[in-house]
Amino acid sequence: MNENNGLPSLSIVGSVSMTSVLPRTYTQNSFVFNDVFSFLSGANAMKFGGSVTRLEDNLDFAGFGSFVQFLSWPDFLLGLDGAN
Repeated sequence: MNENNGLPSLSIVGSVSMTSVLPRTYTQNSFVFNDVFSFLSGANAMKFGGSVTRLEDNLDFAGFGSFVQFLSWPDFLLGLDGAN
């Protein structure tokens, strides 16, 4: 485990792979600025405009990277180290 409060992921090679899905934190920030300038003079019309958009998505996985892997079912069930 690489963190004190990490949630583990478990894998048995060629068979099962399990991981936690919660908690995950999604933070979304957006900023939009639009402006339009119109000019009318007799039969003439001119229109100018622009837009600036900034989007930010932050994703935080608690326990991401904590990983336990076993090479076979006997290693998992009996607690073997896989060397024998």
